[in-house]
Amino acid sequence: SYVLDATSYLTTFPLSGLPATWIWPLITVMPAGLMAWFPSLMLLGKPPMGLPGWHLALVALLFFGIALYCFQKGLKGYALRGIHRYNAIGHRR
Repeated sequence: SYVLDATSYLTTFPLSGLPATWIWPLITVMPAGLMAWFPSLMLLGKPPMGLPGWHLALVALLFFGIALYCFQKGLKGYALRGIHRYNAIGHRR
């Protein structure tokens, strides 16, 4: 919840006045800038930092790939081990 609060708080500020050393982490590591600042500048026809319009789609696909990998890994572990409450020592037997 701390990350979501910080992200929603940071998306209300325009990043255009910040130096590039601060903008890059906000559009890569913690993508607060990708949620509001980047798309709004693209709609105005001013691509931020010279990045192409497909940069946003590429980052979304990257995050989708990471989420899909984590989900599949968790699902595979669940399929191998099951859940403890349905085992002999669990409370639903």
